[in-house]
Amino acid sequence: RMSMAVGIFTAIISLCLGTLYGAFAGWMGGWIDSAMMRFIDILYSIPTLVLLILVKVIFDSIDIFDNPELRAMTGILAALSIVGWVTLARVVRGQVLQVKEMVYVESARALGASGFHIMLKHIFPNIMGPIIVLLTFQIPSNILFESFLSFLGLGLQPPFSSWGVLANEGWRSLNSYPHLMIAPGVALFVTMLAFNLFGDGLRDAFDPQMKGR
Repeated sequence: RMSMAVGIFTAIISLCLGTLYGAFAGWMGGWIDSAMMRFIDILYSIPTLVLLILVKVIFDSIDIFDNPELRAMTGILAALSIVGWVTLARVVRGQVLQVKEMVYVESARALGASGFHIMLKHIFPNIMGPIIVLLTFQIPSNILFESFLSFLGLGLQPPFSSWGVLANEGWRSLNSYPHLMIAPGVALFVTMLAFNLFGDGLRDAFDPQMKGR
């Protein structure tokens, strides 16, 4: 349950950050878009796991909470949220660049509609499909990273219970009780498979070319 909560919560935060960043870059265009995308490229050049650990260490060094367990929870939530928005921002930016050239957007501009109104009424409703699909793929990715970091001892720690924490505990008694490690691994695999199949179904549902098949 904790792994699911972390995965869903951080994916939603990443969705909000990525949507705002990508939509602003795509709408503004020009040198602003280029500068913002160069920043994205820099983040992309850093391996995801390295960036996750770096952000986690930075947040762990900030004494927000005296409780080490709460500090670990805050660090993993911040790390997954900050790292996960990059891909979403690029996709949203591409969708905005495509939709803002549509005839109905040009008509709204000609009628004097503000950029904020056009975003809310014309652009966001037409790019929500790909965003929702990406969200369903982001959730299992975050669950996997959280479990991996927790297994290494860099993520959640007891008394919080996640699949990574359970696998770490099971690893210590692998010879005597192998099921203690196999069970969380199987649960993680089934959950990721379910989310990926769900995402594939949503992608097909939002794809006009697939509706007639």
